[in-house]
Amino acid sequence: MDKISHLWRLIVADIPREQYKAIFSICLVDYFLMMGYSINRPISQSIFLSAFTEKGLPYAWLFVAIVCAAAVAILNKLLNKFDIIRLYSASAALTALTMALITAGHYFPQESFIYKASAFLSFALKDIYVVILLEQVWSYCNLIFNNKSAAKLYGFFTAIGTIGSLCGNLAVSQLSQVLGSSNLLWGASIGIGLSAYLFLARERGAEKRLTGGGTKLERTEHGGTAILFKSKYLFFMALLVLFMQLVINLLDFQFNGLVKNVIPAEDARSSFFGYFYMSINGLALLIQIVLAPIMLKKLGAMKSLWLAPILLTVAAIAIIAMPMLTIVAGAMVLAKGLDYSLTRAAKEMLYLPLTFEEKYKAKAVIDMFIYRTAKGVASGLLILLPFITGSVALFSGILTLISLGGWFGALIGLKVTEPKPLDAA
Repeated sequence: MDKISHLWRLIVADIPREQYKAIFSICLVDYFLMMGYSINRPISQSIFLSAFTEKGLPYAWLFVAIVCAAAVAILNKLLNKFDIIRLYSASAALTALTMALITAGHYFPQESFIYKASAFLSFALKDIYVVILLEQVWSYCNLIFNNKSAAKLYGFFTAIGTIGSLCGNLAVSQLSQVLGSSNLLWGASIGIGLSAYLFLARERGAEKRLTGGGTKLERTEHGGTAILFKSKYLFFMALLVLFMQLVINLLDFQFNGLVKNVIPAEDARSSFFGYFYMSINGLALLIQIVLAPIMLKKLGAMKSLWLAPILLTVAAIAIIAMPMLTIVAGAMVLAKGLDYSLTRAAKEMLYLPLTFEEKYKAKAVIDMFIYRTAKGVASGLLILLPFITGSVALFSGILTLISLGGWFGALIGLKVTEPKPLDAA
């Protein structure tokens, strides 16, 4: 207990006491949100592959991109009338209810339309809600914390979310073959519902109280896209997110195809995905605890963002040379492990010098719409690949290298257009 108290004092040192409640609330929300997502992801992925195989992935990703575009437009409109906390709680409650209805569809016969529709929607919804809900939490963090607080807290927040993910993945890996994949999906709805309640109950009215980030809460009728294109810095941020996600989705397509061929049984595949994502979360937690604090403190956010594309370039070349499940799975663990830890914390810190509308409206376009538009772009390329070349694996590997080149270019653009940071409060 003394060690925990000492760790807490180190984390909150020099942070205003009125923000302690917000820190605790964000930790709870992160934990339950990511636990629910980590229960949903491996199970819905396994069920989807049973219903549609990996050939259905591009069409699901295209659907996700379209729905995310509509969701961003709606959220930006609602932001002019409601605060972030109420928007998050309403979004999370609606997501939990929708997921519960979709889960009920998994109990119909596998050849039925309802089962296939629920398999498709369950797989697509996980990619939609995790972005929409998680980005709202990060927008809230960017609103109330300044640079100094963010450097201490953002790695801690991602670590708490990773612990939630580990618990969710552990449950799936151990219980999917005992209880059945569909039965476990109810845990995802419960976790997300809890995050909605906790955020609203503990943080009601906090947007008016907490201004540690130094951000003026000025709202206008400008849309996120208009704000985005007024700033070269935000434009390069959008390109960064686009190319990052293109790389990850191209790797993900190759990975799912190999897994479907190697592990044909649905519950066994759910168990495998549970262990696989647990490995990702384990690496992410290790990076968050050991590597991220050192790199963010010594190198800063901008330089820390170079680590992922450098390592993934090496991995992409290895996959082209030897397209085996172990190598592709290793590349995915590396890509997602960094994306959930160092890259996430460093990228969020790049938003800190910006205005409220840039942090929320433009960020919503970048980290919700552009993030999932990358899936749409990847899906379009993957749908066309069989008509262009007989070697889909080779061509997708080449596209991955090209996307990595765009990733490096976006980082250079961000450095050139980087605004001055806000003074620490």
